[in-house]
Amino acid sequence: MAFKFVPRVLAGLALAAASGPEAAANTILAAGTPGEPGAAVDARAQAMGGAALGLFDGKNVNAFNPAAPASYERAVFNLTLARGYTSYETDQGRSVQTSFDLPGAELSVPVSEGLALTVTFRQVLNHNYEVTWPLEYGGEVVGTNRWRGTGSVYGLSAGVAGRLGERWLVGGAAGYDFGAPEEVFAKEYIVKGFSDTQENYETSYKGVQVRAGAGYWVTDKLSVGAVASAFTDHRVHETAYTEYTTLYEDDHTFALPWSAGLGAAYAVGPRGRLAADLRYTGWSRFAVDGEGFGYRDTLEFHAGAEGRISRSKRGFFLWRMPYRLGAFYVPWYSKEHGEFAHFGVAAGAGYLFQNNEESRLDVSLAYGRRGGLASHGLQEETFDLYVSFVGLETWIGKREIEE
Repeated sequence: MAFKFVPRVLAGLALAAASGPEAAANTILAAGTPGEPGAAVDARAQAMGGAALGLFDGKNVNAFNPAAPASYERAVFNLTLARGYTSYETDQGRSVQTSFDLPGAELSVPVSEGLALTVTFRQVLNHNYEVTWPLEYGGEVVGTNRWRGTGSVYGLSAGVAGRLGERWLVGGAAGYDFGAPEEVFAKEYIVKGFSDTQENYETSYKGVQVRAGAGYWVTDKLSVGAVASAFTDHRVHETAYTEYTTLYEDDHTFALPWSAGLGAAYAVGPRGRLAADLRYTGWSRFAVDGEGFGYRDTLEFHAGAEGRISRSKRGFFLWRMPYRLGAFYVPWYSKEHGEFAHFGVAAGAGYLFQNNEESRLDVSLAYGRRGGLASHGLQEETFDLYVSFVGLETWIGKREIEE
């Protein structure tokens, strides 16, 4: 059956608000909505397929699990930039959407032994996109439908993490989401007898998200982690207007999905690490003004590996760099389009600074695919590039033991 574009502005905004690693991203199924969920601030984890819930080696800002900062033992700063590109093809034609976003930054500072405070600023909702498809009248293509989005929703959160004994980590965080994204729906005609039209949608958005996490070292090599997150009811004020008049102005309340996840990481010798996550999202709870949409809960999977050829500073720098591979599988939450699972692979590497190898420049590239033109009337390919600078406060002094 051919896929049809059915823009649903309010539902799309609410779905995108459920951001973070638990939410589906970069999907044309949300075309015509105010955007896509933003990514967590961690290119290292992205290169490992997004797996990080149980990763507590203290060498990255782990925005996935609020308990992780208790393992850092020093101040850690992370700044991440990202570029997303999506190419999709339907039985109505082919188009692309691109976006540039700043997922944000995170700073974690130890305030005492085994206790750390973390502040995170990130893009919750990436609103920069453009979607086009043919405009038909009487069976003839007379122009182009065009959806354009600008602006973003951002999140500012603070968290605390601590150690309980030698093996346990616990942590929690609370954040405030805010922003005023806009979008434009235009009909652009290529034949005489029609006039171009344009409708504008503006939204102001606010709400609170809370997260809790825990970690446990089963052995010196094996660690496991768990997270859970929930939202208060979010508020959205929406205004729609044309050049001539206001179409409507409304306030809405969104009940957003909760989520939970389990992850594990295993050290393979002194230079390798494996990680895998399972995450469950309760999309069936989602409702707008108390009205549910019949969405189904989803279970997604992420896995990855990291390794270095050598840790010796006397060796070639390419052999000392950490290399990463990963894969992911994220089902779609709509029963109507449940077969549109997003699956793909990722790869990346980290450049280690000579004087302090605990500070790095990480790069990751992920490729994903969804649907099929022959079977679903929609085929989609996604490309995501992440670049992170990770700085640890021990710029001089401490060095890794040479092997």
